[in-house]
Amino acid sequence: MLARSPGAPQRPGSLTRRRARRAAAADAPRPGHQDGAGRVWLYPSEQMFFNAMQRKGWRPSEGDMRTVVSIHNAVNERAWAEARAPPHRRGTPHAVSCSAAS
Repeated sequence: MLARSPGAPQRPGSLTRRRARRAAAADAPRPGHQDGAGRVWLYPSEQMFFNAMQRKGWRPSEGDMRTVVSIHNAVNERAWAEARAPPHRRGTPHAVSCSAAS
């Protein structure tokens, strides 16, 4: 369970796992780079997410960050797939598979 505390101190480098420090690439292209140049958004690493939550006054558990970041990334990927789907397919379970084929 998350608790908020105003002015929670940031603890950079407190997540010690190597994978926790790497940002993950998203499927969504960055604006201005839709020409196939390979520029995509980067999702935050566990450490970045943890630090951002602390800056916003939350007291996250380090042990929860893997799950939190995984859910965050999955929701964003689903939303991006929905946005890429043809208008007549948006809001349907078929939207994600349809946009993946394009």
